[in-house]
Amino acid sequence: MSSLTRHQTEKVGVFYVLGKPRAKSRDDTATGKPDKIFYIMYRLDGKKIEEKVGRESERMTAAKIREQRAPRKTARQGNSCSWPIIPA
Repeated sequence: MSSLTRHQTEKVGVFYVLGKPRAKSRDDTATGKPDKIFYIMYRLDGKKIEEKVGRESERMTAAKIREQRAPRKTARQGNSCSWPIIPA
């Protein structure tokens, strides 16, 4: 992912990269414009964690993703998570 340009959103800890347009999106409109792939970023035990959360074509927004960031961060501190940790 280091070769892709990160774009910061107005939400803290949320950024996106521009990916290829999806062949079949939920909107069924082939616009041909790049799809935003959203990631969250936070620190856990001193390590920086980055997780891919969703795409704009899946109707995800920076605000929706920001709401998902806080519960994941606190759940992982208690080691009660069901999703894999992906270190950056």
